[in-house]
Amino acid sequence: MKKFIKSIIVLLFCSAGIAYGQSPPPSVSIDGKDYYRHGYNSTSGGTVQHAAEVRDSVTITSVMKYFVLPDPTVSPLYSTSDLLNFTDVNSTFQWSLSNDPAIIGTTNGSTTPIVSVTWSSLGVDTLRALEIPNMSAVCADSGTIIPVAVIEKPTIAFTPVNSIYADSACYTQAQVDLGILITFDLNVFTRSWLVEVDYEVTHNGSPISSLNGTAVSVVDDEIDIIFPDYGRYEITLTKVTDNISRKSTDSSGNPIEGDITAVGEKFTYIVMPPVETGPIYRLPNLY
Repeated sequence: MKKFIKSIIVLLFCSAGIAYGQSPPPSVSIDGKDYYRHGYNSTSGGTVQHAAEVRDSVTITSVMKYFVLPDPTVSPLYSTSDLLNFTDVNSTFQWSLSNDPAIIGTTNGSTTPIVSVTWSSLGVDTLRALEIPNMSAVCADSGTIIPVAVIEKPTIAFTPVNSIYADSACYTQAQVDLGILITFDLNVFTRSWLVEVDYEVTHNGSPISSLNGTAVSVVDDEIDIIFPDYGRYEITLTKVTDNISRKSTDSSGNPIEGDITAVGEKFTYIVMPPVETGPIYRLPNLY
């Protein structure tokens, strides 16, 4: 009789594991951020699969959290309104990586539904989560996997031929009054489709904050700046990020910035007026 009852319990748990997964929520909120089901994207509210989301992408050196939703039948009292309270979770969780980089101190214990991974090697890895019911390890399945592509940080630099970047044109007062639009070429390397650059501008040695660019979308490796007056302008790159590096965070929880090369990091553009040759001076004839 006891064996029969035990078999019924095991069957119930195993059946629950098979039945679960029909309608898990498309996203969950953790630490104030929306985490979307693997294979889905916020573009459609998490309801439509996106080819671009077949694997996770992270920036090297990032520390990323991953969450797996506990089986609701195994843990019926677990509340999705308090995701990180695992008191009523009746399973343990095993996390593993195919390439076995270090898994850094998991949140709320090493066998909970949430884990933090430090990604320190470029390439594609596979993260696996396996839920094992406390009452019946027999009912554990093969787990859930997510491929993760670890990519390089974005890099960017100005690429002027000389330290003073200027073309052969000079500008009339009427042109300056309209604003001089200058396009600066950039040398960008990224695995993401969107790069954002922050830069600061000075005019004749003084900061001119109205020209500073914040989170400027870079298309075709260039940025545009409108200079409002004659003079010497210095442009300094201060930060570069892309979609993936903004998503990735370092050990302090800050978005990962890309690398700005030292050569060409800052350069000068001079807005020149038409030159008027001055008069010639001579000694008077009665000298």
